[in-house]
Amino acid sequence: MSTHERWQRANDEFLAMRLAWLRSRFEELIEARSRSNEATNNPASPVDSQRTVESSDARHDAELLPALQILGNRLGLSAFEQDVLLLCTAMELDPRLPNLCALAQNEASRPYPTFALALTLFDDPAWDAISPERPLRRLRLVEVNQPGATPLTAAALRADEKIVNYIKGL
Repeated sequence: MSTHERWQRANDEFLAMRLAWLRSRFEELIEARSRSNEATNNPASPVDSQRTVESSDARHDAELLPALQILGNRLGLSAFEQDVLLLCTAMELDPRLPNLCALAQNEASRPYPTFALALTLFDDPAWDAISPERPLRRLRLVEVNQPGATPLTAAALRADEKIVNYIKGL
């Protein structure tokens, strides 16, 4: 097996693992919101879950680093920014995500990721990731669809097609 084939396989395995982790984060958030709404009718606080992918991240040697990590390292993305980029990319890779986005936001009309969702979904949320000066927006890794008077935090997010292809290893 060639180095490229080994890298592609490792990248695919990494993405599959990260997508499973992302779906579990959604399920935890949806369950927490459901319990919270039943008990107090208040929104849930951020999901408190260990980033189980960390240990698997360490298993990848330098030549087999997944594309998402390569991109994160080269562009100086924080862990939170990489999670936001994963969330936006996952929308193109997993047909279950739009429904999970709507359920997690308790809003059927929002079957897409938003900064508000990311700030709730991921550990160590960082408001500066929203800034037009940070890489996600400055380098247009993520497109923000903000029609009319929609707040920035509620605007639909979408990963650029070239970035999705890069992360997928195409």
